[in-house]
Amino acid sequence: MIYQAFNKLILSLLILLVFGCAKEPPAQESCNFVQNQFGRRVSWARLPIQFYADSSVTDRQFHVIRESMQVWNDHFDRPVFEMIGRAPQLPTPRLNPDGKVLPDGFNGLYIASEGDFENSTFRDEQARASISFRGDFIYECDILVDGSEKFFYENEDGPMAQGRIHFKSLIIHELGHCLGLDHIEEVNSVMAPILPPGFHPSRVELSETDFESLACQY
Repeated sequence: MIYQAFNKLILSLLILLVFGCAKEPPAQESCNFVQNQFGRRVSWARLPIQFYADSSVTDRQFHVIRESMQVWNDHFDRPVFEMIGRAPQLPTPRLNPDGKVLPDGFNGLYIASEGDFENSTFRDEQARASISFRGDFIYECDILVDGSEKFFYENEDGPMAQGRIHFKSLIIHELGHCLGLDHIEEVNSVMAPILPPGFHPSRVELSETDFESLACQY
């Protein structure tokens, strides 16, 4: 009995010693990525990121979303995004008080109502990507697009572009958030925080800054 108690005491001391000596992982340079509480960049451990489109996404939007994914895929040595297809059975996204989509096991893309953006901390938010992560690793991303916005789909300026948001540029930006990228204060980056109305060629192709950010992590 004494021997067993002694063994338990030794084991408890060893556990305390291990956890007491454990050090927090060193912080990293952000490289324009979202960082966790230890200052480490968050990213996916396994690619591609497999997305499902909700039934709220129109056929034209679905086509443009796939084109937007290809913009990112073209700059990696392997696909990073894959559109599985439509999934009418996708759970209705549930939002926390900050408007972030709560994880449900699906990487979903939804055309949402304007009401889902009422609690946004940003003015005139056109879409929102919610990433869920543990430690350094992202395990889910969900994209809500404000369906009350006026979109256009051509890659050029024209009458339909006046006062409207270029849908492809918007999706490219939100997919960048899904990879873990934060906003980049550079007007030509696809991750610039503001997307003005009209067509802007620099917002459909990755900039040198975007390449450098990705090279830090992937």
